Amino acid sequence: MRRLMIFGTAFLAVLSTAAAARAQVDPNRCGLTDFVDQALDGGAEAYRVTAPGRSYFREDGDGCPDAAACQAKSYVVGKDRVLVSKVRNGWACAWYGAAARQTAGWLRAAGLTKAAKPPTSKIDWPGEWSRDENSSVSITRDVQGRMHVEASTVNTRRPSTPSGGFGGALLVEGASALYSDYDAKADAAYKAQFPGEPSPPSCAAKFRRVDRYLIVSDTQACNGVGASLLGVYAR
Repeated sequence: MRRLMIFGTAFLAVLSTAAAARAQVDPNRCGLTDFVDQALDGGAEAYRVTAPGRSYFREDGDGCPDAAACQAKSYVVGKDRVLVSKVRNGWACAWYGAAARQTAGWLRAAGLTKAAKPPTSKIDWPGEWSRDENSSVSITRDVQGRMHVEASTVNTRRPSTPSGGFGGALLVEGASALYSDYDAKADAAYKAQFPGEPSPPSCAAKFRRVDRYLIVSDTQACNGVGASLLGVYAR
């Protein structure tokens, strides 16, 4: 647990500061990145859609999500399962995923009901998780009980798009986990060789288990420019 706190503190501070800054700019934000930020920092819960017919997502923007002009093309229907990161003024910031496509936006909270929680509180991490056909996270447990993660993102349809990934020890605490390739000795050696220069960025990722999903966010140092493992994964 101490190791988790040591290498995770700086990374968590960066993510929390960025998320807080976005929220201060516009508290009505509810895109995919906003949902992931909120879910990683404060958790999320599973809901069932109970409203009849189609429930359309609402986008961000002036007057949103109340204005009719904010209605998006994406929608959910009765019995669909969504994840909700926050409820504000009668609207729920929700995520829905199906057929390798992810949608995040505002849904009317009145049309949602909390899904029943599983009978056991045990959090199951190991498995092969995927966001889409090109992005995956593999979590394993060795004979000593230590967790390991291997993550990769490859866009085979656009070879010019950078790929990325990381792998190593995964430090788990309850429903949250952290990965970092930060090396204190290497950082000290770099600072000794280049005094006054900022340390090279390290790859770090934050994970959270919610319902049957795995929510992931990583730093740019984990990937090429324009590539990211951010999103919601399922086994």
